[in-house]
Amino acid sequence: TGAGSSAAEPEPVHDPVPDRPAHAHVHGPGHTHGQETHQPGTGTDVRDHRDPSPSPGREPEMTSSATATIPTATRPAGRRRGLRPDGTLDPRDNSLNLIRLFLSWCVLFSNSFYISGNGTGPVWKNDNLGGWAVIGFFVISGYLITGSRARSDGGKYLINRVARIFPGFVLALVVTAFVYAPIGYYLEFGTIDGFLTTPTTPFNYVFTNLLLEIKHYGIAGTLATAPEAFSWNGSLWTLYYEFYCYIIVGLLLTVPLARRRAWPIISLWVAFVAAWALWEPLLGYTEGNGNLHFLLKLGGYFMGGAVLWVLRTRLPLHAWAAIPALAV
Repeated sequence: TGAGSSAAEPEPVHDPVPDRPAHAHVHGPGHTHGQETHQPGTGTDVRDHRDPSPSPGREPEMTSSATATIPTATRPAGRRRGLRPDGTLDPRDNSLNLIRLFLSWCVLFSNSFYISGNGTGPVWKNDNLGGWAVIGFFVISGYLITGSRARSDGGKYLINRVARIFPGFVLALVVTAFVYAPIGYYLEFGTIDGFLTTPTTPFNYVFTNLLLEIKHYGIAGTLATAPEAFSWNGSLWTLYYEFYCYIIVGLLLTVPLARRRAWPIISLWVAFVAAWALWEPLLGYTEGNGNLHFLLKLGGYFMGGAVLWVLRTRLPLHAWAAIPALAV
């Protein structure tokens, strides 16, 4: 779908439970160092083990045994899977990939109606199932990308975003233009002659779409009789608006105040939502610009995800809040 292709580099997580106690070397009879004591004459090492999860504010309890035991790393009591101890989303142990897989399936299911000529599929609030899935992708991207930008400098952030989007995107353009489109051309016209020179030529298709804005969907007159005529790989269109959102967040978080306070990102989110809500009154000023139309719509959801990130410590996740959140 394009919108789901982005993911931030997860920040390192340090588990508070140690993998094993730190045992020290024996330096002499009766000498203690770290957590190991050698009792002269007994041939036995007595090793003390700390309680792996001591209560805050007190020293770990010490227990002794004649047999060394290496404790295993276990989840601290009360810690739920997918969450950190403070209730925020664990950047590694979470279900976001499963959610994105489900959203991808929704897009495929929705697009099957278009390419088979059976309408738009299920629609709710002026968006079909695929449209709502794209919105879900933008919210998740807003959350993850904002975290990525906050943890990295501008140069590294931009390199990571370009490396995440463009290699796969360019490969998709080239494979579509020079592998699938020739097959379609041959099946439709019974020959490959003229494929490279028929507008929109495959070279022009790749070149004009190279900067993410899809200006040409057709290649060499192919798919003329398809329900979605002259349209190859139509779902790439969302990447243009997603990359715009990457740039907006990247620029905003170059401002030190925006990195220290939540209100700049919240204010930007409010501005996106307000501009989208006032789209019709603003038509005289925007001339109905389609790119701006979709940027305001999808950017509002992206910035909503960004707001969730900046408020992540104030809005911890709770299972009991899932149902009312889904209802909203």
